[in-house]
Amino acid sequence: MRVLSCPLVPAASPGALARRVRNVSFAVASAPTLLAEAATFRPDIVGALTPSTTAASAALAAARLASCPAWLHLEEDAPSLGVEPAFACVSAAAFDAALRLEHRSVAASSALALAPWVDTSAIRPLDQPSLLRDLVTLQADDVIALYVGTLAEDRIAESLIDAVRRVPPHGAIHYVVAARGPALGALAAAARALPRLRVLPMPPERDLNLLLAAADIHLMPEGIAASDALVPAKLATLLASGRPVVSGKMPGALPAPLADAVVQAPATGEGLAAAVVQLAAAPEARQAAGIAARRAAQDYFAKERVLRTLERRLAALAGRQATAPDG
Repeated sequence: MRVLSCPLVPAASPGALARRVRNVSFAVASAPTLLAEAATFRPDIVGALTPSTTAASAALAAARLASCPAWLHLEEDAPSLGVEPAFACVSAAAFDAALRLEHRSVAASSALALAPWVDTSAIRPLDQPSLLRDLVTLQADDVIALYVGTLAEDRIAESLIDAVRRVPPHGAIHYVVAARGPALGALAAAARALPRLRVLPMPPERDLNLLLAAADIHLMPEGIAASDALVPAKLATLLASGRPVVSGKMPGALPAPLADAVVQAPATGEGLAAAVVQLAAAPEARQAAGIAARRAAQDYFAKERVLRTLERRLAALAGRQATAPDG
């Protein structure tokens, strides 16, 4: 494998204009290299992974030059590019991927809806209690409800604060938040008056499994289709830890793999608190939901299985037979 580096203008500020200059500079710098490779290397497929519109257009030009198909992969929060229908295959890893691709005018024959994937060997239940539980709980049978990720919206922070206020002051339920984002300040301030709420820093990736394993219940009030830049494929990651998830309600029924692992509740403090209390009072049901969560992660969202689906489609586009066996 060869890796060719192309320069870009770094974003001097977090603004939209700076990001646009950075993306355009990379597209301009990389386009000649990309076209030269297409002409000389003659690839079977030209792929573009969540590019800017300019870079996506360059990928299409390279594919035409090499007389091969072009493949585009989109992350959950990727903006519309306007050139999606021109790709032979457009993939996205999200629970509502099919709908997202349809909204981008991608033909059904070109769309590839992938499940969000997770490395189930890195995120997994532990054989013994996580050491992080000792930072929060007093008794071995205390119940930890954990929110991890981005707190970008005030309403999510307000829902979590309201849910904590509904916990009996001497009960067994503890709320833990490990997050970043603009709404974290309000939640951290509220925690000073709420002994059942603990705010922790967002852990580095190497410690994420230790944090997730400390929970008894995971909280996802923003809903299962929401994207989260800090925890890629967020719901799949939570499921892999082998814990039930309390999620904000989504339109329609839950996807079949999630029915026994996810409890839907109104994304309000009252709704979250009621669902958490119900799970906390039923340890056997909570354990069964955790087992279902881990099974869903292994059967539907394991990285090897999801990427095998992508491999087959790309092999078919290239006119080749996928050689790797099912995992």
